[in-house]
Amino acid sequence: SATTQGNYALNVTALATQGNLTGDLDLNAGNTTIDPSTSINVTIDGTSASVSLAAGSYTASQLTTLIQTSINGTSAFSAAGIKINASVTGGGFLKLTSNSYGSTSNISLNNGTGTAVSALTGTISSGTAGTNVTGSLNGVSAVGSGQFLTGSGGSASEGLKILVSGGATGDRGTIHFSKGYASQLSNLFSSILGSSGSISSTTDGVNRTIKDIGKQRDILNSRLIDTEARYRAQFTALDTIISGLNNTSSFLTQQLSALTGSNTK
Repeated sequence: SATTQGNYALNVTALATQGNLTGDLDLNAGNTTIDPSTSINVTIDGTSASVSLAAGSYTASQLTTLIQTSINGTSAFSAAGIKINASVTGGGFLKLTSNSYGSTSNISLNNGTGTAVSALTGTISSGTAGTNVTGSLNGVSAVGSGQFLTGSGGSASEGLKILVSGGATGDRGTIHFSKGYASQLSNLFSSILGSSGSISSTTDGVNRTIKDIGKQRDILNSRLIDTEARYRAQFTALDTIISGLNNTSSFLTQQLSALTGSNTK
């Protein structure tokens, strides 16, 4: 979704390689004997497991078949989709190659029980790691991982992922990238219905307005309560004053009546 529509010139500077282990023992010099209860510890692409080897006497070709089927048939590797290919080089050396590509691709062997690893690969027990593909899109370096080149973050090609499964290095042509109507409609709907879309923004604005009105109503109610309390206090004080004035009026009336009666006599 971050990729900009357009054309991208692909340039490959190096192809990805597979991790491999090549021994230095000439297996063509004679048969290899595998003792009973033999197992070797194998690590492929970071996953380790103990691999059992059937006892017997094997030619170089038979040994490669045994090792390949034994490793690929080990559940720890098969469950992870990990496989190797075993072969014999022109010098008679055993070569194990991982099926995966890139810097995480590698193979190593360690002694387990029975026949030692040295009977298979001589003095070599650790392999050479593979390398990632390297290249660029429109002159901007891409990120290589195994056989995949991915557009760098922040560039127009960000997120564009290309499988370079072989061929030559150098200019490899142009990648044409565009977004269909479904993608454009999805973006349009997201801009309207998404969490940051116009409807959500409008709803948030209305909700904030409602909250503000609620706060103003609470403030007004508080003011009305204070005003009512003040008026009630004033009314009570006024009622007290009027009551006192009425008492004074009654007293004066009585006094005037008494004075009037006295003058009459």
